[in-house]
Amino acid sequence: YGIRAGFTTKITWVYAARCGEWEKRLQPEVRDQVVNHRDPDFDHPSLLPETGEFKHFPLVATKLTMDPQQANLLANLGGWVVKNNADIFQ
Repeated sequence: YGIRAGFTTKITWVYAARCGEWEKRLQPEVRDQVVNHRDPDFDHPSLLPETGEFKHFPLVATKLTMDPQQANLLANLGGWVVKNNADIFQ
């Protein structure tokens, strides 16, 4: 690939997980699909949607044929987390 040796790098991983503050800011019609109805107040972060277009969100399979709605929502979540934690990423 033409990458020369000797560089020092830092890698930051952004792990997909529920984020209550992000969920609260979603439009109601989106939130209704993304939040498990048994946990509307984010008391149990491991409860994921069990049905519908966003089943198991944000723990969805990332692949080249990913559903555009899931891809966009996952990108929005990741961007929101990075932006709202900018001090950690600098």
